[in-house]
Parts: sequence; C-alpha cells; structure tokens
Amino acid sequence: MTQLELFGQREDLHYAVNLTMFDLRVMHHKNPVLANYLYEMRHKERERINHQVARATFVAKLEGNEYSKLSRHRLIPE
Repeated sequence: MTQLELFGQREDLHYAVNLTMFDLRVMHHKNPVLANYLYEMRHKERERINHQVARATFVAKLEGNEYSKLSRHRLIPE
C-alpha cells in the first residue's frame, strides 16, 4: 500500500495558518488528530513570528533606530 502525500510541510503550514478557529472546531469533531496537528502548527508559527517581531524591535531600539520609518510628528494629527 502506498501512501500519497497531498501536502508538503510548507503547504500544511500555509493551510493551518489560514484556518479560523471555527474551522478547527468543526474539523476537531470529524478528525481530532488532524485538527490537533494543524492547531499545533498554527500555534508554533504564530509564536515564531511573535519572537521575530520582538527581536527586531529590541535590536532597533538597541541600535537607536526608529522601528517605524515615519517620523513621530507625522503620526500625531495636528
């Protein structure tokens, strides 16, 4: 018996990130193992992105650069 892989790791991740919590809840009733797998992928990817943003913000502040390209006076309406 040959198992066909329909998705690769990257496609699974893209699919998992685009699922809503409602989709995951519905999927959990039909196939809890798959829903848990996709939820874990989604959670790990969001956590990885949050760490990258926090690191980039820290490095920008440490180097004395503004994180935003806009100057502060343009952000505050007059």
